[in-house]
Amino acid sequence: MNRDYRTIAIIYAIMICLASCIGICSSPHP
Repeated sequence: MNRDYRTIAIIYAIMICLASCIGICSSPHP
């Protein structure tokens, strides 16, 4: 159970990171 929680946490963190990068790269910024 510990291992599953850790894997989910890592995947969740990666998804947030990718979403943030895509949002920043997609939005027009100087």
